[in-house]
This record gives sequence, structure tokens and C-alpha cells, in this order.
Amino acid sequence: MKIERFGKRTAALILAAALSAVQTVPAAAEDGWAIDQGRQVYRIGDANATGWLYLEIPLSWQEQDPSTAEYAGDHNGMAWFYFSPMTGRMKKDDVTEIDGVTYGFHRNGMLLTGWVREKAAVPERRGYAYYGTGDETGIRTARMWRYLRDPEGSSSGARSWFYFDAAGFPLAALPDQGILSRTIDGRIYLFDSDAHALSGMVEVLGGGDPAFYYLDPAQGLAASVGSVQIDDGNGAEWYMFDESGRGVTGEVDGYLYYRGRLQRKSRDYGIFEVDGRKKLVDPDGRIVKGMTVENGNTTWTTGVDGEILSAVIGGNSVNVDSLAADEMISPKVSRTIRQESR
Repeated sequence: MKIERFGKRTAALILAAALSAVQTVPAAAEDGWAIDQGRQVYRIGDANATGWLYLEIPLSWQEQDPSTAEYAGDHNGMAWFYFSPMTGRMKKDDVTEIDGVTYGFHRNGMLLTGWVREKAAVPERRGYAYYGTGDETGIRTARMWRYLRDPEGSSSGARSWFYFDAAGFPLAALPDQGILSRTIDGRIYLFDSDAHALSGMVEVLGGGDPAFYYLDPAQGLAASVGSVQIDDGNGAEWYMFDESGRGVTGEVDGYLYYRGRLQRKSRDYGIFEVDGRKKLVDPDGRIVKGMTVENGNTTWTTGVDGEILSAVIGGNSVNVDSLAADEMISPKVSRTIRQESR
């Protein structure tokens, strides 16, 4: 694997517990870098060093390789290196497991940290891996969440949640998909093509009726499923989402929903058109079925499915077809994503 670039991260002076067994290198004149059978080693006295060493990056390497110079500039000219316990040869240009922990190494052997572009991928973010910093220095992220800034070169410096799969790459939607839905630890999460976990009320356009999802910040950005109450800034309201997390349109348990949101008129009855038929809905959002209801100077009669059969207003019969239906209320969205039409 060829490492093409790496993110800017402050060098850590202490490795994680996995790196606790390290050697302190004395500043002796006879110690230093050498070549042993064509491979880079570090000599301490008359022997090749083994295991983890925290060393100064040679100036000659920096002069010959821009990425090494960049790394040195970001890490105060120092880096962790790993040398084979058997031969003392330096590990380089590799992703490998050491003592049960996976690490990545630059082509000149420096332990990688931060974002690293390891391969070409679609979307581009699927080609990036992330190696820990601080107490987790150099540990490759896999099967876990990270709250990170985007890799270098992105337009935003804000942090987002990323989830890294078993191979160590972040989950991300294909550009024409718009969103990627994945179940993680039994809960549904949505990701965009930048590998960001989505948050809040999201509208997805393309391929038919818009789909609405609520990724609850109070629930770790998991998609809401079933009946939940959501405050969109205009007060709390009830919503209904199916097993995939998509907002329901239609009747559920006698209540009327549209794009997930409960439909009702506060303190009054509402007329909502469903599948070309006008239905009467009470102030709680319940469809009025098989009843005669008096509301002020109006008397309604409904069928068993809630369709308005007749209306008498001020003692006069009114043609049901002439009744104006109330506008369905859509959720208030925080983000809209478009999918390519197919």
C-alpha cells in the first residue's frame, strides 16, 4: 500500500498502553541510523535496536521527500518508529498489527497519526483512514465512532461524527445515493457522501415522494423509529417513523400522519384530503370515524373510514366537494439531500 498523504496532527510524546514497552535512546555518538542487508535499522552500540523508539527524523530524509518534511514540521521533527524484535529492521510503508493493535507507517517509517489517504475511492472519503493521537497515538480506527474535523483540503473546519468500518474506512454514501443507511449496534444511522453522520430532521428528494428522517442528537444521532415527540423550534409535536426510520404518511392507530408529522388543527377540527377523499380529524389528530359531530354551528357526519359524508353549516347542507381542505403540515427540516433520479 502506498501512503499518498497524511493529515496535520500534533505529535504525541506518549504512546498508548500498547506502546508502553519502549526503549529510551541514549545520545551516544556511536548510536544512529544504518543499513543492514538493504533495510533501515537503528544501531545502539553494536546491536540493532528493536521495538518502539522515539527518534529524530533525519534531515536528509526530509530534504529528499516532501511528505516526510511535512510530517517533521507537524511533529517537531520527531516520530515513533518500530523495529522488528527478531531482526531490528524498521517497519515502513505498511499497515500492520503489533501486539494485537493495528498501526500504519509512512514510507520512511514514521508512525502515522490523523487522517491518511490510503487509496482512491468513490466517494473520496472512503479512501481515508484515521490513526489516533494523544493516548491513542498511531492506533488505526476501526469499528468505532470518531468526532473529527474533515481531512485536509475540505471546505469546513467543523467537527462531525464518523463511523469507521472493520477495514478502517468511514461509512459514506455514493454521490448519486445521497444517503447511506446502516444499522450499528441495533440502531439505524444515516451518512452523507462526506461520511458525516446526519443529524436532525433530514429530507431526501429524488425517486418519488420525499422521505423524512429524524436523527436524534439526544440519542447519539440514531434514527427515530415508531412514535416520538419532537420539538422543531415551534413547539413539540408527535411523529411516526417506520422500521427504516422514514416518516409515515397515512393512518396509524387511528391517527393521521403526513411525512411523519401528526396532522391536526389546534383546538379545532380539521379537514384533510387523503387519497382524494376528505376526512375529518379532531384536535388530537385522530380521524373521526362513523360519527356525527357538532362543532359550533357545523354538524359533520363521517363514514367508517373517516370520510366526510355530509356537512351542515348554520342549518344549511353543504356540498362536501366544495369544502376547502386544510393544507398538510410538513416537518421543519434542518437539511435537504438530493438523490439522482433513476
